[in-house]
Amino acid sequence: MTTTPTLDNVLAKPADLCCLKGAIHSGEPTGSITQIEGIDTYIARTHPERSNGNVILFFPDAFGLHINSFLMMDAFAECGYLTLGVDYFLGDSVTKYCARPLSDPKFDFEGWKTRHLRASEEVAAKWVNGVKAQYGATDDVKFACVGYWGVLHAAQLGAKD
Repeated sequence: MTTTPTLDNVLAKPADLCCLKGAIHSGEPTGSITQIEGIDTYIARTHPERSNGNVILFFPDAFGLHINSFLMMDAFAECGYLTLGVDYFLGDSVTKYCARPLSDPKFDFEGWKTRHLRASEEVAAKWVNGVKAQYGATDDVKFACVGYWGVLHAAQLGAKD
């Protein structure tokens, strides 16, 4: 008997403990951190010969801008996309409190999440406006979004423009 997998009809679920799972990547980041609208931004630049002229907006997971995020953004850049990652936690990501939040009983994920749900949305909106002003000066630039914690932000941006 063959079974068909059940597909979940929800694209973006509310922040939950699944936001604290992930895989560890290894390597040395090749990008740099700068400020856009006063917000720390990791920039992974593509090699000019591979550049497709488009930009990926990277909304990291609850761990924020850290080695895993840097390496994932560098991988997108290797594929031809200028990749920009936002620190929408403003230096207060989960990594500030612990390295393994799922197994740390002292880490208050619910409290952390409450502090950051609305705040990260506001920071992301400000940052996106700054990114578009700086990198979207011509009509031929296309933006794409990748969201982990920020899947909600990515979905909202995709629905707008």
